[in-house]
Amino acid sequence: MNVKRNRLDSEKSPYLQQHKDNPVHWYAWGDEAFRAAQAEDKPVFLSIGYSTCYWCHVMEKDSFENNEAADVLNEHFISIKVDREERPDLDQIYMDAVAALSGRGGWPLSVFLTADRRPFFGFTFLPRNQFIDVLARVNQLWTEKRSEVEKAACELLGAVRAEFQAPEVKKLGGNSLQRACQALTEAFDAEDGGFSAAPKFPPAMPLALLLRLAVRRQRSDLQHMAVLTLEKMARGGIFDHLGGGFHRYSTDKQWLVPHFEKMLYDNALLAHVYLEAFQVVSKPLFGETARLVLDYTLRDMRDEQGAFFSAEDAGEVKREGEYYVWTTEELKTLLAAEDYRILADAFTVSEEGNFEYHTNVLSLRDDSSWSSKGKEPLRGILRRLEQERQKRERPRRDEKIIVSWNALMISALCKGWQVLGEKRYLKAAQEAGDFIVENLASPSGLLRRYCGAEAMFSACLDDYAYLVQALLDLYESSFQLSWFAWARDLQAEQDSRFWDSENGGYFFTQSKDAAELARKKDWFDGATPSANGVSALNLLRLYHFTFAPQFKDRAEHILKTASSLAAIHPAALCSSLIALDFYLDQVKEIVVAGDLESEAMQEFLRRVYARLLPGKVLGAAPPESGSVKIPALLQGKFSADRDFAVFVCQDNRCLSPALDLPQALRLLAS
Repeated sequence: MNVKRNRLDSEKSPYLQQHKDNPVHWYAWGDEAFRAAQAEDKPVFLSIGYSTCYWCHVMEKDSFENNEAADVLNEHFISIKVDREERPDLDQIYMDAVAALSGRGGWPLSVFLTADRRPFFGFTFLPRNQFIDVLARVNQLWTEKRSEVEKAACELLGAVRAEFQAPEVKKLGGNSLQRACQALTEAFDAEDGGFSAAPKFPPAMPLALLLRLAVRRQRSDLQHMAVLTLEKMARGGIFDHLGGGFHRYSTDKQWLVPHFEKMLYDNALLAHVYLEAFQVVSKPLFGETARLVLDYTLRDMRDEQGAFFSAEDAGEVKREGEYYVWTTEELKTLLAAEDYRILADAFTVSEEGNFEYHTNVLSLRDDSSWSSKGKEPLRGILRRLEQERQKRERPRRDEKIIVSWNALMISALCKGWQVLGEKRYLKAAQEAGDFIVENLASPSGLLRRYCGAEAMFSACLDDYAYLVQALLDLYESSFQLSWFAWARDLQAEQDSRFWDSENGGYFFTQSKDAAELARKKDWFDGATPSANGVSALNLLRLYHFTFAPQFKDRAEHILKTASSLAAIHPAALCSSLIALDFYLDQVKEIVVAGDLESEAMQEFLRRVYARLLPGKVLGAAPPESGSVKIPALLQGKFSADRDFAVFVCQDNRCLSPALDLPQALRLLAS
């Protein structure tokens, strides 16, 4: 029996820490593991997952904690554990390899590699007996048919690299937007909302695109698709009506029974789109839902230094969701008869339940509860249930701090301040930005992950792109030029580290080194938006502040490439199409100048923030002083002898300034 020890003790990742006591002799990803594979002439077994992954827990308990499976791994393989949230670069490559083999992917991801890191076989979850059988077959192939393994590795790597080739670049135009609308319309579930059958994932980016196009083109049909989907999700069990926050996805088409893990990025994106919908239709349910999401994040997902944790677990294996569900017996014991009646009138509860073991996932019957006289009594009942629920053992929390996900939440909090007018959201956004400055911005470049007082791993494209977006949002919320200056500098750093000077577009990783077999470009939206799509909008926003042509040139190249892909997959590039819509619109540059704290200026800003104005940038002209370089748009617009002025411009050609609030509001309305 192999006597090498498990080497995960010193790792900070909560996922790797979960595996540090396994009888499997795990390595973390690194040269040490591959040197051992070379020296011992063994294949590598690579297992990729994350701490809140339900089936990752199942496979750990079933196989990795089992001595029989561990003995096979330890004798015939070098085993490596990777947290996909720390190393999305590795996850992308090996996920693509497994998808090329089987047509599907997922986690836990299990991949067999040669000592030079090339994949040759892989799968996702397998029960222990099947897993051990596969290990035996792979070992037999390795020892008896090495040439076939080498051939498979070459062919699979070739297939993965072929997927990364640059697509054809086409001219820009509005056809891509029309095709996306048509595709979403055809896929729309007119009864329950959303754009797929079960399981249903919250479609934040398609909804954001539909809201913009509905406003821009006065399309009530597009608005209806977005509003119905948002209503159904906010009322369904996918939303935690007691503690706030959305679960990862719904297992059914009605948004009723969720997969119970909560991810920071989901809640950031959904809070943002609910706030945008509230700007469009002023529906109380949407504002309340966004507030509950943001408050959940501030209460339960925030580090004491102001940054945000990654996720909460789905629950213990074999009893998923136990923390969140109720029997009617529990509810009747906890609540007075009248309170139970109020709850049962508002939520679907029954003796048989709608989940396992006759339990109930709370789901609103309709949204009248948030616009009726009974709202306050119901809120009190929900607070009572939440206080009781807190006595249960809470799901595990992954306390990694990921730059890209924190950036998405910063943007959502900025939107919360703008739309809901609560300064605490802006304060929290600024504190999270300060945390990243102090802990993850290093002289050698941005780092991706902070955990256990350790900052590690070179940032990926999404870290840079989402952070530039967040910094621009912080500037448009606070008008502190330091945020804008960092956004401009970070964009320059992103350009130098990621831009493909030969074919255009941004690579997902910074360089091709020994840890990478291919450099991929991120074009399609997944659980989070395409970093190239977000970058395109960032570049356009920077252009309208600075009028530096390189920003517009790079955005145009990204959008031309995305438009080509959108001809084939129109609904999969919504973040890029949002940028395209911004590009094609007559973008308005709004500059306020004077006393920002005056009643008139505050009222004007409230009016600007209250509307969804997709084609605008917003700045405040400062005095011509200070060490921070003032963007071109803001230069020359400040005057010490006036307290109020509003400029509305297009490509830095400005109308005469409005010098009082009524004139400014007329200018805004036009």
